[in-house]
Amino acid sequence: MGVLFQNMIRPFSFIVASLGAFTFTSFAAEGEIAPAADAVLVRVGEFFQQAKSASTAMTVTISQGLAGEKVAVDAVRSTLAMQRPNQFAFHLTESPEGKMSHVCDGKTVWTFVEPLKQFTVEDAPATLDALLMSQSQGLLPLMQAGPTADLFRADPRKAMLDGVQVLRLVGEEKLGDVVCEHLHGEQVDMDWEVWFEKGDKPVLRKVSYSPLKGIIASAPEGERAKLAGATYQIVVELGDWKVGDALAAGTFTYEPPKGAEKVARFHSVDGGGEETAAEKLKGTVAADFSAPLLGGGKMQLASHKGKEVVILDFWATWCGPCVQGLPIVSEVAAMYKAKGVVFYAVNQGEEEADVKKFLASKKLEIAVAMDTEGAVGKLFKVQGIPQTVIIGKDGKVAAVHIGFSGNLKEMLVKQLDAALAQ
Repeated sequence: MGVLFQNMIRPFSFIVASLGAFTFTSFAAEGEIAPAADAVLVRVGEFFQQAKSASTAMTVTISQGLAGEKVAVDAVRSTLAMQRPNQFAFHLTESPEGKMSHVCDGKTVWTFVEPLKQFTVEDAPATLDALLMSQSQGLLPLMQAGPTADLFRADPRKAMLDGVQVLRLVGEEKLGDVVCEHLHGEQVDMDWEVWFEKGDKPVLRKVSYSPLKGIIASAPEGERAKLAGATYQIVVELGDWKVGDALAAGTFTYEPPKGAEKVARFHSVDGGGEETAAEKLKGTVAADFSAPLLGGGKMQLASHKGKEVVILDFWATWCGPCVQGLPIVSEVAAMYKAKGVVFYAVNQGEEEADVKKFLASKKLEIAVAMDTEGAVGKLFKVQGIPQTVIIGKDGKVAAVHIGFSGNLKEMLVKQLDAALAQ
């Protein structure tokens, strides 16, 4: 199996590469959200907004293989529970690569990753929204479960519609003995099907999708031919729903397994506690490069040396965490512009027309460097996006941040203050 495809489809590394399901966020196409389908989401959203607690069990079945190869099938099983305002428990109980737990008791968040035999302890965010948007390592497998996490957001309907360009009601269908309403959705990089139970308990019962279209579109040109004819299908089945019922005592308490190491943060799944290649760039001289700017002109990194601190944010329109973080990076950069900070959003491999349309829809006015072939990304060891790099006036890499986190703004402010102080 080709390395590129293999890296993207393994249950953990696939998600770390920021290609998780339903994280492909773009811009909604007006007029293509069918009222009947939207009405289903309204009912679902209102139902879960009123629920003070909920729990379910999930099975995620992943079918994958390159053309001409035997299709491999893996099953990933997990349980999750929530209680408002901010208690949450997600346990990956069965996976080819080991177990995971992410538990918040309302005051503390524990995250345990069995392949690393490590755990972290953090202060709990105030809301489920902040918790679910944190991009914590322990929640990454939940990204494969379609809109499941969106059900527990402050506005489930809005969260589920984010990035959806087409939505229609297919009709009523039976899943076993349960009558469901089947919805079909389309986004820039994938099409998907979801089934919600019909009636006064509209819980999510099934999700089916393939992110292969997005993977091919974001792959380097030389790798795309290898992915032609590949199979990559993900089916999520949910059962044992309890909504509004009293949850078992101890649901939101956690104690890491004996022998597990407490760490400040997880650096990588495959590399244990070691820094990633990108994180190892900190303190080194940043590689110089030039890149065309969206709308005309060119930027040269070396032109800023000795004069300004530079922020590079590697992103793409199909990457949900990128789209969450980009406005925040832009906002912070604007705050520091007068202090000598410049910002370039380095787009990874997309067409100018698509990027322009996206920026217009989000009302973002930023300088975008077009890294069409991914050459700049290679210089900065980009393996998953978003990746944000801060380069000091001395031309050295001052900070590297991979992924999106709920405290992104505070972290950038701290890192820019430190870079400017140097």
